[in-house]
Amino acid sequence: MGEYDIFKLIGLIALFIIFLCVCLYANLPTKWTLGSKEMDYAFIRDCELLSLKEPEMKKLLPANVLWENQRVLVMVVRRPGCLLCRREAKTLSFLKHTLDKARVKLIAVVHEKFDVDQFRTYFAGEIYFDKERRFFGPKERWMPNWHSLLRVDTFYHLLRAKRAGVEGNSLGEARLLGGVYLLGKGDDGILFRHYERSYGDMVNIYKLMGVVMNLAMP
Repeated sequence: MGEYDIFKLIGLIALFIIFLCVCLYANLPTKWTLGSKEMDYAFIRDCELLSLKEPEMKKLLPANVLWENQRVLVMVVRRPGCLLCRREAKTLSFLKHTLDKARVKLIAVVHEKFDVDQFRTYFAGEIYFDKERRFFGPKERWMPNWHSLLRVDTFYHLLRAKRAGVEGNSLGEARLLGGVYLLGKGDDGILFRHYERSYGDMVNIYKLMGVVMNLAMP
């Protein structure tokens, strides 16, 4: 083996080690790599939402009007066209009958309007547009596409979504992570919260419904 070949081999080994380190970093818990800040109820209480249901599409309303007289379960959607988001929407929609019996209203909040009409086919609740992205804050969590593509759980979630018969596309902004929040009646605040830690990181349905059913008990 010549001197050039030795340097070439060392370079390839170095690149492989760097790639492994990047993969390891990408698969660390995102609360370490992307940061996290608790959702502040006051931050979303006074924001304005736009209903995306006809004929109310030009009507802004204060967000707290939605939970003025009942509890509200909010799905904060990363991207309406994403099949992973649609899978979570489909799962939450299966619970709508139980949520209705517990007097919990199901809604979704989006930060863009791309493909909302198709998203409706998977989601059984009302949909609102949050222009200021309040429901995605107070510290927005952005996951670069390269980061998500190197995560093992991304492919696991994609496989499960495909098996569930969910379809999606690549339209829109995918990097801004969402979540699921259960808001109490009036100013009771946030009763349950789930922060999307990576693409397709769905809320734990059993924990969520445990909270809902406990609240529904007399």
